[in-house]
Amino acid sequence: KDAQRLRLLSSGNPLVPRPQPFTTPLSTLLLVCQHWYAILVQDPELWRHIDITPHTTPESVQQSLIHSRDRPLSISCLFLSSYPRPLSTEATTTPHLNVYVDIVNKAFDILAPVADRWETVRVFVDYPEILLAAAGHIFGMPVLPQMRSLTLVLTDDLVPLSPYHPVHTLIPPTQLVTPSTPVL
Repeated sequence: KDAQRLRLLSSGNPLVPRPQPFTTPLSTLLLVCQHWYAILVQDPELWRHIDITPHTTPESVQQSLIHSRDRPLSISCLFLSSYPRPLSTEATTTPHLNVYVDIVNKAFDILAPVADRWETVRVFVDYPEILLAAAGHIFGMPVLPQMRSLTLVLTDDLVPLSPYHPVHTLIPPTQLVTPSTPVL
């Protein structure tokens, strides 16, 4: 039962817009308590979905690869102008586009050795430079035997309620709360 609740907490509905301030990355859920940590690291299905966003770090991609074990990977690369810019000093001292391209390059460099596990890759971006960086890595792979779906979308105006809008779950998710539970 706990595993199901944590799965709900860490997943999202692709038809519901992502509220920026309330996200539940797995790395945050790992810090709640030892019980949650034990459940989360034992469930490779939770880790097979890898989001590459302005807030992705090489460590988070590596962590997902370790915990996903040998599961097929679903990779989403989401760089939209609606995303807040990263708070790192690097992002504030250089043009953010260069930082974004660097994030994409580092993430795909880490993912390249396990390209045989890529099942779906979705790239939704507002920036042609990021699309070219991601596509260069994707099409540079010699063989993608598990690939079932590849989606590349370049847009400058995603409709917020479209299925292409990035998603995260509210904390706490509505499935886990009673009417009297305060929402954070």
